[in-house]
Amino acid sequence: MKRDLNDRIEELRRDPEQLTREAPAWTGRLGDYIDQAFTTFMARRENGARIPFPSDWEMLRKTYRGGFLPGLHILVGTTGSGKTQMALQMALAAARGGHSVGILALEADADYADLVARMSSLYTLEPWSDIYTGRRESGDMLSPDELKAVKAAAMEELPILPIFPLRMNPEAVEAASISQLACSFREQLAGDKERPALLVLDYLQRVKGRAGDDVRATIGNLSGTLRKLATEQNLAILALSSTARDKYAALTFDNGKPLAESLVGSGKESGEIEYDADSVLVLAKEGNKASGQRNLVAVAKQRAGRGGWVEDMSFNGHRWAKDADAHGATGTESASQSNRRRT
Repeated sequence: MKRDLNDRIEELRRDPEQLTREAPAWTGRLGDYIDQAFTTFMARRENGARIPFPSDWEMLRKTYRGGFLPGLHILVGTTGSGKTQMALQMALAAARGGHSVGILALEADADYADLVARMSSLYTLEPWSDIYTGRRESGDMLSPDELKAVKAAAMEELPILPIFPLRMNPEAVEAASISQLACSFREQLAGDKERPALLVLDYLQRVKGRAGDDVRATIGNLSGTLRKLATEQNLAILALSSTARDKYAALTFDNGKPLAESLVGSGKESGEIEYDADSVLVLAKEGNKASGQRNLVAVAKQRAGRGGWVEDMSFNGHRWAKDADAHGATGTESASQSNRRRT
């Protein structure tokens, strides 16, 4: 307790204006806000303020009533569980719905080659890792013609979609304070005529505080910063979080699934931010290695609705789709790509 109090004193010493900002302010009667509130409700009714999901994620779309509302949303999953691909498929659906998307991939290559490979794979049946490495799991190389075909499929639509990668200096990410990260977002958003409605942050554990800061405390403090940013900019922020290693086994179910709500707090050092978020999605598995496993999606928390398990989605290691389409192209493909595949 003494250490916590000392930390608070140090915060106030560095930023004495906190006390003024934290004081409650009288802003009129609640009834004064009815007109504006119902204007907002009408806009949401017309889907103008909601970030859509891919059309084939029917149960997830119904759970979220079509997609994300502005606010902070957390996606938790183990390494290889498909959280980055899920986020990028959401980004693609948002852009196709007319919403600009910003992607801050904190581990992205200097030329975004991995991001291009991941997005390009959504237009073909080629796994993104094969595109990225130029080699299949079997060891066979992709031919120049195969890579050209992937590029041609992506070039049909991807260049005209409002998807914008955001850049931070890698050294700054390692040593950045949370306020620097928020300032970077604000500068990008303020200077962009097509300012994002969806911001993807991949992933939380790569955000570091000052030297010597505890990672858990840093990520916990980030919660307030991201929520404030979402409110200020009318953003839906989707932040990815790795699963804590000691909870890997707890996210694999062999004898029935627990309540989805019990999975809030499954992220590594991100429990506080999950409890503070507007919604939490958790990627899990059902079954065992001997008899086979399938990937599951849990809506562990949703402030504006009910949570629960999503039963109609599968991940084949490279993309999310309906169970029946897990090993084929998904509803995230473009109309021209879909037509060509059927003919």
